[in-house]
Amino acid sequence: MSVFISDAMSLGVYPDPIGANANSPRIGIENITNQSNIFESTTQLDSNPSWLTSTPSTSERWKTSPADYHFWYSSPSDAIVDFVGIAAHRGLIGRQIRILYTTTTGGGVIYGPAQITDSSPIFINFEEIELVSIIIVFESTDDFSFEVGNIYVGKSVFLPRNIYVGHTPITLGRNVSRLIEKSDNGNYLGNVRTKVSLESSVNMSNIDQDYYRDEIFKQFQIPAEVRPFFWAWRPSDRPLETGFCWTNGDVRAGNDSPNGDMALSFSMTGFSSNE
Repeated sequence: MSVFISDAMSLGVYPDPIGANANSPRIGIENITNQSNIFESTTQLDSNPSWLTSTPSTSERWKTSPADYHFWYSSPSDAIVDFVGIAAHRGLIGRQIRILYTTTTGGGVIYGPAQITDSSPIFINFEEIELVSIIIVFESTDDFSFEVGNIYVGKSVFLPRNIYVGHTPITLGRNVSRLIEKSDNGNYLGNVRTKVSLESSVNMSNIDQDYYRDEIFKQFQIPAEVRPFFWAWRPSDRPLETGFCWTNGDVRAGNDSPNGDMALSFSMTGFSSNE
């Protein structure tokens, strides 16, 4: 993630039997936005409207003309949500972000203002709200233009056991392809990065069988067959180590113990801005 965490963010309270806490791994794969419920200010380019952010593609992007602020507005049908994810953005470093919302009983600020510090994916988790509309504002003291590939708004899936050891955070799992130049006598001349991707994996055991079948299987395993997702391995302690990822192959599940608890494993590749 690429924003500073403020006191405006809340992770909420979840049932103890499932075991969720502030550092439970979070998966943001649901997206309630679509072409019919996304709107924007007049700064969007006609060729690159804001509704392109609802697609899974990181290459189809909302692009803007220069202005000192831009807003993205979505009005879904009374959905329960607890996260906003933003990925594949360019031109936002040093700008401010604010997220506002309305519900059937009022509204307020979900997040910000906060400064965007790099081009990594942004994942903002908050207490569940029944949403009527949501507004994301990008602003600065000078005119600027930018592009954003993905904006997800939805209800996240959490994994009920914290990750401590044996895990590579997605932002640190860099897989780099290079062209290395050497002279005929073996001197190093230089190299050029040709491709950068991010890689990580999850192996988790002792997951309550009902929670796996009712939540993880339905809300993550099946959608992940065709859809990328936001991944936060330790949201409270490591909020900047967030990725926009897709699975490499299938998500694997199996019976893990005599009481029926389940095990989960999958590997993933994350989008890299190749800075």
